[in-house]
Amino acid sequence: MRFYSVKDRKMVEVPDSKVKALRYERMTRSGKKRVRYALQAEYAGRKLYKFVDEATYRRFVQLEGDLGSVEDILARYEARVGEVLREAAAQRGLDWDQMSDEERTAFVAEWIDD
Repeated sequence: MRFYSVKDRKMVEVPDSKVKALRYERMTRSGKKRVRYALQAEYAGRKLYKFVDEATYRRFVQLEGDLGSVEDILARYEARVGEVLREAAAQRGLDWDQMSDEERTAFVAEWIDD
């Protein structure tokens, strides 16, 4: 990956294994969440930064092993949200495990709207 070194005033090549993916989130005045993606590398004892698009960020996150496969991401998400959805369904007298996919989708859409 190429980074611009301000001190050296030139582009420098840094191995992908030395690059770390960063994500910056902030709330705007209007209340929207703004996300920026960056890469950080160390070169000659200095930290170099480069803002990138989301696809490039995700590629480096996967290289770091933070995200893993899509199946791993979905499994972690389901484990976190599954209990909340089961509890919400039980409060409305429904059994999450007995519901079909269409019923689950309709329930989640209604639950989010509430």
